[in-house]
Amino acid sequence: ITPMIAYTMSFCVPRATGIGLMMLSSVPSSQMSNVMTFIAGGNLSLSILMSFVSTMLSPILTPLIFNAMARSELVMDDVGMIYSMVKVVLLPILTGIYINAMAPHITQYIKPITPVLSVLLTSCLCAGPMSGVRGHIYYGGVQVATPVILLLLLSFGSGYYLPKVFKMGEVTGKTIAMETGMQSAALGFLFAHKHFEDEAVAVPSAMAVVCMSWLGAFYSAHCRYRTGFAHLLPK
Repeated sequence: ITPMIAYTMSFCVPRATGIGLMMLSSVPSSQMSNVMTFIAGGNLSLSILMSFVSTMLSPILTPLIFNAMARSELVMDDVGMIYSMVKVVLLPILTGIYINAMAPHITQYIKPITPVLSVLLTSCLCAGPMSGVRGHIYYGGVQVATPVILLLLLSFGSGYYLPKVFKMGEVTGKTIAMETGMQSAALGFLFAHKHFEDEAVAVPSAMAVVCMSWLGAFYSAHCRYRTGFAHLLPK
């Protein structure tokens, strides 16, 4: 869903911004979507499964999806992008699985501090991309933020309403909305920064790191509010 929206929007924005939107839409869903799904009262098992599948397939699908959309715009190093995805995404996951299986006594010592580490690392993931392109964000203002926010809103909305067309239910709709609306923006920033000389390509992903967190938190809180007070709302 999100790649199709980004591809359509790319015709209405500057070239670098369009490529950045396509890069943002090509990366897998963020693990933060699992937390937001839990808060929103969605199907946590489905959310984790979707995040896991999209993450494990991303070394192949991310380059394929991005190049399918941007092939007419530029020439990309497919092998280089796949290699980057394997190093950044697949290798850490496999390493964690291996350590947890072969040395569980080590993970027992690490688990108590992982919540604090996750907060600190999430803060760094938000601050890093924003500071890296702060000049573009400062001078771009609304012109930079608007396409990103629009992409995220359309992704959330389509992820929520399209399942209803197929009668999948409210809970499934909320879950898919989180998966389509919350991309691994920091990963998109990393690839945009590494594979493109123009810094403007990385701006959409940098903006999405913050905007996605705000929109996801607002949407999950709204869903939780409706669930908690459903008996007071008109049917």
